[in-house]
This record gives sequence, structure tokens and C-alpha cells, in this order.
Amino acid sequence: MERFHSFVNNLNDAVGRIFSFLIFFAAIAVIVEVTMRYGFNKPTLWGLVLTTLICAVIYLMGGSYAARGNTHVKIDILYSHWSPRVRAIVDLFTALFIFLGLGCMLYIGIDFTYIAVIENVKISPYTWQPPAWPIRIFIPISIFLILLQAVSKFIRDIKIARTGVSETAEEATEEGLRE
Repeated sequence: MERFHSFVNNLNDAVGRIFSFLIFFAAIAVIVEVTMRYGFNKPTLWGLVLTTLICAVIYLMGGSYAARGNTHVKIDILYSHWSPRVRAIVDLFTALFIFLGLGCMLYIGIDFTYIAVIENVKISPYTWQPPAWPIRIFIPISIFLILLQAVSKFIRDIKIARTGVSETAEEATEEGLRE
């Protein structure tokens, strides 16, 4: 199981790092758009749409990286005061809802992407109408990566619920960062 945890964690770390560099392309698109609009009074047809699409991909692909680092927003008024075993038990219970939600989103995301490919759906009603599928393909990919991370955490939580002890030094470090 440790190999699975390692693989999923390394995969989501790599995905997070790789896709974080897209922010530079979004910034360049914004700079070009602002320069053209206000410097030359010739706004581009693609600036706003491209920036939005790049940021959407960053947001989607950053989800698994956030799940890996346990940085999604949560209310932890009580949670932070519980023992690792109690946290793991609560996480196991809430994981059922996470799996249900991610499963539905994955199913819908695959269908949403499939329709975009088959019907050649366009992104916007503006003059520049890029195809939707290159962006929509990241929806099921990102959900699948979050699901993989959730399965990894679920397996880890089962072990912690049984033993009451975190299994690796890495988790202890992550635990210390959360508190």
C-alpha cells in the first residue's frame, strides 16, 4: 500500500507543480490584452477568453494538489482538537460523501467532455470561438486525480482508525503543518 500512497502523492505533486506554471501564460495574456486595449486602443478578441480558460485549467488541476496537501477549506473547530484516531474515523465517514460526489462529478464530467468532442462545442459566443474539448478534457482528469488522492487517504485513515497512529513521518509532518 505504501507504493500506492507514494505513487498518488508524487503524481499529484507533479501535476500541481507542472500546472502552476500556466499562471505565467495567463499573466502574459493579461499583459498583452491590457497593452493592446489601453496602449493602442485595439483590444484583442482572445485575451479575456484565453485568460479565463488558462485559469480554469489551473483551478481544475490544482484540486488534486490541494487534496494531497490537505488544504481544501474545512471547518475544524472540533476536528483540530481530536486525536488522530477520531479524526480518521470522522474522515472515513465523510469520505463516503466525497466518493459519492466525486463519482457523480466524474460521470457527468466524462459525458460533458464527450458531448464537447462529438458536437464540436465552442467556448464562447464571441468572435473567437475555440473548441471546448481541450479545456473540458481536464474536468474528468482532475476529478479522477482527486478521487485517487481520496482513495489513498481513505486507505491511510483505515489504518489510523485501527491503530490510532499515523503510519509515516511524512504524515506526522503534514499533521504538524495543519495545527
